[in-house]
Amino acid sequence: MDDDALFEIPDGARVEKPEKQPTTLVDRQMAKMRRGTHPLSMPGWPLIWLHKDAPPPDDLSAPGPRCGGCRFRERLMPYNSRRRFPKCTAPGRGRMSHSTATDVRKWWPACTAYQPKTEEGSADGGR
Repeated sequence: MDDDALFEIPDGARVEKPEKQPTTLVDRQMAKMRRGTHPLSMPGWPLIWLHKDAPPPDDLSAPGPRCGGCRFRERLMPYNSRRRFPKCTAPGRGRMSHSTATDVRKWWPACTAYQPKTEEGSADGGR
C-alpha cells in the first residue's frame, strides 16, 4: 500500500476520476443548458427554464425555438460604445451587464419567454 493513500484500494478495483467541472464561461453556459436552464440563469435569481420545444444545445441543426429568432433579443448600444451587443429585453429578465456574460447568442435554445420575431420587429436586421 502507498504511504500517502487514505485507505486501501482492492486489487482490480476501478478508480474513476471525478467529472471535470466547467471552468470557462462557455463551459458553464453549456452545463446550464444541459440541465434545462437558460445560460442567463444566475445564482440567487429565479431560474430561467428552457422552452418546452427548445432543441438540445449540442445539436445546432435541430429544429426548435432559438434566441436568434426571438423578438426579445435586441442589439443594444451602450452609451460608452460604438458597437451593439445582443441582449435579452424580455420583461422580468433584466439581467444585462456590460460584459459578455449577458450577451445572448443566436444559437442558444430559447427560454419560456420566447416569442417569434415579426418582420417589423426585427431591430437587428437578422444578425
